[in-house]
Amino acid sequence: MIAFLTVLLMTAASLGAGTAILRFTTGLEDFPPLERLTLGFALGVGLLGWLMFFPVWGHGLDLPILLAIPAVCLLGWRWVLPAIRTFDPSVPGALGKVLLAGIIVVLGLDFMEALSPPGDADTLAYHFATPKTILAAGGLEVIYRAGDGLAPLLQQMTYLLAMALGGEFAATLWTMTTGWGLAALAFAVSRRHLSLNWSMAVAFVLLTTPAVIYGAGTGQVEVRNAMFALAAAVFVAHALKTGRLDFAAVAGLAAGFYMGSKYPGLLLAFSCGLFILFQRRWLSAGAVFSLFCLAAGGQWYVWNWWVTGDPVFPMLYGVVPYGENVPWNDAVNAAYIEMRQDRGLPATLFWFFAYPIKATLVPLRHFESLRVGFGPALLLLLPFAALALWRHWGKAIRSPLAIYAGIAFSVYGLWFFLGPSLRVRHLLPLYPLALIVMMVAATKSYQYLAMTRAPLIAALAAVMLVQLAGHTFFTLNHMERLINRESRDAFLRRNVRLYDIVAWVNENLEKTDRLLLRERQFIYLADIPVFYGLGVTQAVIEMHPGARNIGRFWKQLREQGISHVLKNEPQVGQPITVSFVFLVNGLMEKGCATIRKSFELRKISSRALQNFSEKSVKFQIVALNQTCDFTETGG
Repeated sequence: MIAFLTVLLMTAASLGAGTAILRFTTGLEDFPPLERLTLGFALGVGLLGWLMFFPVWGHGLDLPILLAIPAVCLLGWRWVLPAIRTFDPSVPGALGKVLLAGIIVVLGLDFMEALSPPGDADTLAYHFATPKTILAAGGLEVIYRAGDGLAPLLQQMTYLLAMALGGEFAATLWTMTTGWGLAALAFAVSRRHLSLNWSMAVAFVLLTTPAVIYGAGTGQVEVRNAMFALAAAVFVAHALKTGRLDFAAVAGLAAGFYMGSKYPGLLLAFSCGLFILFQRRWLSAGAVFSLFCLAAGGQWYVWNWWVTGDPVFPMLYGVVPYGENVPWNDAVNAAYIEMRQDRGLPATLFWFFAYPIKATLVPLRHFESLRVGFGPALLLLLPFAALALWRHWGKAIRSPLAIYAGIAFSVYGLWFFLGPSLRVRHLLPLYPLALIVMMVAATKSYQYLAMTRAPLIAALAAVMLVQLAGHTFFTLNHMERLINRESRDAFLRRNVRLYDIVAWVNENLEKTDRLLLRERQFIYLADIPVFYGLGVTQAVIEMHPGARNIGRFWKQLREQGISHVLKNEPQVGQPITVSFVFLVNGLMEKGCATIRKSFELRKISSRALQNFSEKSVKFQIVALNQTCDFTETGG
């Protein structure tokens, strides 16, 4: 019950805070009630995460302070209630009722997932793990780890609030709720351009998109960042249409909230800022947008700069001066860059246009698009949209949809040519923009050529049926837990890679111990302090491919209070693993450590299919001696 009340409080607080933002910036008259509520929710989620930075930074995570933040946000309900009272929902026809029934089924499937504990590796590694670590420490601690240790954490601050007030279950319910917030916002924006049925089709396709199914019910931030991206595009379009600075300000807030949630938000902020300049008062509009964007999203970059000297640690290593005691060096930086350059495709103009097709039809492992891509919807809509664009070119470029398309296209271009990774799910914040634009354009095609209506409906119906089947299949795992009344431990054993190891750790190691591990999914699940030591993302304990100094390794382990190490057997073709095993084996050979427990386990190859790999893997818990006569030598 506490978890449900927590999420109800946070949802109400987000609606109140976001609607208040609209009231005191643009006013509420420009938005119909549903847009007012959904845009307000998106902005409110951002403000909730923004406000949480301060007690986290100041180590003031007392219950009264945590309750005060959403309580203050509830003051905005004086403007929420009129929107609810004046909201006049359209009554769907027969087809609309079918779509509505399908959406309700999808929401039910999402709820079943929310009832299960988190099992996604990224969520266990940092999205939920970092808030848990902060709560345990009583405030923000420096984690010198590239990619997730020192990174924008605005979204994770909302998870922290949910955990602090309602526990783990509140956090999973909150991710479900914010995932629904994206679909509601996409529906509301679509209603400006589409009929009720087509707008419901947008929401249905979005909710059942593989990447959304994969990430919406987890702590992964892309789905929630999509709310910010869509809201920012809407406000940019209003700013260009009206020339008003208040729209530029709230567009800056939305883009800033994305920027404060993940580094790719910098690309969206740049693109939105660029489009803001296409108006008569370009200088003042650009200045207002930039000011509000930095205010909303700059906290984490200032924090990173304060503790390391690099606001986007470690991307500017060698360009800006680092603090004297910041643990990063040339060797680990080179290994980190090499790891991030595994794109799968060259950054050429040909692949810029061909990548979406290849990622959909011929997915490579680099794209992760087979299970967590966007599905075929955009490709199937493309010929219908192209026909309408050819027919209505002059009208199309004057539409707000042209702004949405331009922002999405420019962010995609920056991401493709400048980004280190081509994982499709990183583009998810752009997908609702693309889907709305393509759906509107496709529906215009049968106004020009009536014979395209039936093929368009058939294509979308096929997409929705296939994606609903995929969503149902994905949820079978969670249905099984409910039907069998499975315990949390049993569910995690079925769904988390090598779970038996962390279960043993929780039962046999003490709170005073600290475990060095390289299995990131254990960070959240471990009940004792852990140190995540992937060799290419941190240099606190040097384990990069070239690390061979066993003496330095021993010294760094002791400095970090490590009592045990989780070691795996060397794997062919993985120099990072070989280096780590070399160092640990070196300690054992010198009598500095002994094996305490050995494991031989099979890995989970698919959570949805409940498959396990045929090959077993071997791990060992290695205990470090309190004293050792090893003398550090060499460099």
